[in-house]
Amino acid sequence: MSIKLPFHQPVQVFKIVFIVFPLGQSQVVCSPQPIVALAGDDVILPCHLEPATSDFSGTVEWTREDLGPPYIHVHQSVDQNPSYKDRTSLFINKLNHGDVSLKLSEVKLSDEGRYRCFIPSIRRETFIQLNVGESARIYVSGTSLAIVGDDVILPSHLEPATDAADMPVDWMRPDLDHSLVHQRYKGQEVVTRQNPSYVGRTSLFTDKLKHGNVSLKLSEVKLSDEGGYRCLLPSLPRESFIELIVGKWACLHNKHHHFQSSVVFLLRKKSLFFHSEIWDNIIKSTNIRSKAHLKTI
Repeated sequence: MSIKLPFHQPVQVFKIVFIVFPLGQSQVVCSPQPIVALAGDDVILPCHLEPATSDFSGTVEWTREDLGPPYIHVHQSVDQNPSYKDRTSLFINKLNHGDVSLKLSEVKLSDEGRYRCFIPSIRRETFIQLNVGESARIYVSGTSLAIVGDDVILPSHLEPATDAADMPVDWMRPDLDHSLVHQRYKGQEVVTRQNPSYVGRTSLFTDKLKHGNVSLKLSEVKLSDEGGYRCLLPSLPRESFIELIVGKWACLHNKHHHFQSSVVFLLRKKSLFFHSEIWDNIIKSTNIRSKAHLKTI
């Protein structure tokens, strides 16, 4: 009896390769739309890890590849482009929730560009565009007229109206060695560098700053106050100039009729050409009937 052995077919061996992706590997996500800011404002470049992680503590790099050095802000490092010094920050209390947004303070026109957010620990990056527009301009009336002893307002405002409550505001007299007339910084009036002749006589309309009104009120005007004034907002940066002309009233008796007198406006300048609106204001505030009553000292 013969026994037939079973027929053995060739055995095929399959190698199964498992590709394992790290669990919880986050992507860096920024706004797909450009972020728009005005010069002088603060802006946030929103960026976060997705999915959010609760234990993130790695390095965050914000860079601009068109600059050298390119580093705008590097968490846990100090290598930073000088033009961004003291103007960038991360939200440290939100990093462990995956918020890696960059806050950029006092934006400049030169800040416009393409920003890269890179997380070295997960080798992930993304880009965001910042567009910077010109900020409001300072508008002044050009010339103001004041009487000795009176108060005067040097009108100045931002256009379009912009909140200036937290902006530094400087009023100066460029013709003086000690040129600072009035200074506001971080919401406070600063008198340490103020010209002594203006101490206690200058103020801003703090309740109107939020509407862009940066006019200067000058009290108890003196003849020495006459001159050119410069209004500067360093954070924009914007500046403008206004001329203050100071005169005084005198009562002169008519040499032929001693019982009559006329009011004369005395000026220190010998050649002046006023806008018609200024003439109208002078005439309305007095009894003078013509410009001929305006005399020079």
